[in-house]
Parts: sequence; structure tokens; C-alpha cells
Amino acid sequence: MKRNSIIFILSISLLVILAGLTAAVIWWQTEQIEESPEPEPTLEPEEVHQDLSSFKEGPTEEEIEQERQETGDSTAQLTSRLLDQLEQYSGVPEEEQEAMAEEITSTARERQDKLRGLAELEPYGVSQLTLEPERRQQLPEEAEAYIEQRRTVSGTLNIERVDRRVSQERYFLVTPERERITLYYVMGSFPVSTSGYEVEVSGIGWDDMLVVTEPEDFRIISSP
Repeated sequence: MKRNSIIFILSISLLVILAGLTAAVIWWQTEQIEESPEPEPTLEPEEVHQDLSSFKEGPTEEEIEQERQETGDSTAQLTSRLLDQLEQYSGVPEEEQEAMAEEITSTARERQDKLRGLAELEPYGVSQLTLEPERRQQLPEEAEAYIEQRRTVSGTLNIERVDRRVSQERYFLVTPERERITLYYVMGSFPVSTSGYEVEVSGIGWDDMLVVTEPEDFRIISSP
């Protein structure tokens, strides 16, 4: 009788231990499920194509050429419009000159934006569309700031590698007054390819940009 009691007690104890182990295993599995990260969504083939399209390379040569042509055409049209407005301006009554001056200034501003874009795509085009100095002097005062003019500046040449559509290098001139002027060269490649040269440059443009139209307009004063 005593032996049967011991066996019964051991059986009960074993059952209790097994129940505890089972509960512990279930709890651990539950915790793992809660902590495991959600699986990343699988992209369908069309979605994969759309996602990869964001890494598309820059524009092709054909696209660049088309943009160059369109920019040149629109700049030429704005130049013709500006000259037409200038002809009209000289003949309008005094009471209408203010309104006409606003139209001329608006056209000059728009044309300047196009010329800046053309300088990056085709510097030679800028030299072909430049207004004569006497034309600039006939403009209303508020429009003159948007019209290119010939300037000569000197300073230190700085060449930077940049991610651009046409050229991987950008040339800057830093003047003694710390002005930073972007340079474009009609003849193609600049005569030098390293920074540090002291140069004197003549060109067509504005305070922050010049298009160098002739080889003799880029003069080396001293080497780095």
C-alpha cells in the first residue's frame, strides 16, 4: 500500500513538471512570434520595373541635342521680340512709355534665363545672340541689368568636378574681391585643366557668368 502511494505521488509530480514545461514552451514560441519582424512585401514585376526606373541614367545625347536646339530657338525668338519692342519703345507717346518699359523688362528677364541655360548647353549660341552695346544703351534703365555685356576680369582659376549633363568639369574664376564667376568657353576645352592659375579673362555675360568667345580672351598671368 505504501509503495502504491509513492508511485502515485511520483506520477502526479511528473505530470506537474510536464505541464510546466509545456506551458514554458508555448510562452517562448509566443514571444518569438511577437518579436519577429514582419516579412518585407514582395514586389510584383511591374513594381520592380518602376522602382528601378528611379535609377535611370541621365539624358541621352539625342535628348541633350534636342534641348540645345529648343533652348537656342526660344532664345532667338526672345531676342527678336526684345528688338521689336525696343523699336516700338522709341516711338510711343511719353504716357505709354512706362507700360512699354515693363514689357521690355519682362522680356529681357526671360531672355536672360534662356541665355544662361544656353551657355551651359551651347556657349557659341550665346555669342551669336549677344546684343550690341548701343542697343543696350537704348533700353529702359530697369531692363539693362538683364542684358549681357562684355567684361574683363582677373583672378584665380578654380576647376571643380560636378555632376552635369554636358561637362563633368566646371570652371570658375575667383576674383580678389572673392567674387565667383562661372566661365564657359566657346572653343571647346579650356587651355588649362588644373586649378590655381592666375588668369585674365574677357567675355560676354553678367556679374556671375562669362562666356569666353576667343582664345586670346583667356590669358594666363602666372602658373600655380
